[in-house]
Amino acid sequence: MIKSGVYFTFFMLFISCNNSNKIDAERNGSVDYSILTADSIHYSITVLKNIDSTFGYQINKNNEVFIVQKSIPAISGNNGFKDSSLAKKCGNIVVNKLKNKVFPPSITNEELKSILK
Repeated sequence: MIKSGVYFTFFMLFISCNNSNKIDAERNGSVDYSILTADSIHYSITVLKNIDSTFGYQINKNNEVFIVQKSIPAISGNNGFKDSSLAKKCGNIVVNKLKNKVFPPSITNEELKSILK
């Protein structure tokens, strides 16, 4: 579990610093979803439309960018979600982990399979 958490952290750092034109998000195609936790931390999920017409998500914590995920987590490559609802479902799993103080909020292969089915 710790090993996958370390990989997730490095992956998130890589994706956050990556300026590749292939996966740069167009904010025009974004949709916001808000979630307020019991301890008054506000999370919002923004579905991002990538320039290759796939989708990712951004999670804001108290109106500050916290996580940007432009590709499908837990798999190799830079492929985004084919559907915006799948990106939103994945973002919701991450936010639920954050609300439950699970850090890093890594997506498991099982969780990914449940989203993609």
